[in-house]
Amino acid sequence: MTDAPLAGRSASSGTLTVALLEDDMVLCLCMETLFEDWGMQLVSAPTPAALLDALNGGALPDILVADYHLGRHGKAPESVREVLADVGSALPVIITTGDESAA
Repeated sequence: MTDAPLAGRSASSGTLTVALLEDDMVLCLCMETLFEDWGMQLVSAPTPAALLDALNGGALPDILVADYHLGRHGKAPESVREVLADVGSALPVIITTGDESAA
C-alpha cells in the first residue's frame, strides 16, 4: 500500500473529494452530511453541466456518485459519460437509486 495521494486528493489534507449528481435537494443535503461526517468534501449538482461548472478550477474529484434517475435531466449512464468526457479522467463511479418501481 502506498501513501501517495490519489488524483484529486489534497496532498496536505488527505481529504477525498466526491462529485455527486443528484436532482433531489433533500438527498443532496443527506449525502453532504454523510460524506462530511466521513471527512470528505462534496461537490454536488443536479445536472452534468452544473456539476462541471461547480468543479471548474478545482481539483478533480476522487470519485463520482450519481443517482440513476435524474428526473427531467435524464439517467445516470448518459450523465456520467458526459462528466467523464469533459473531465478527461477515468474516475471510479458509483450509481445509486432509491427507485423501487419495476424496470
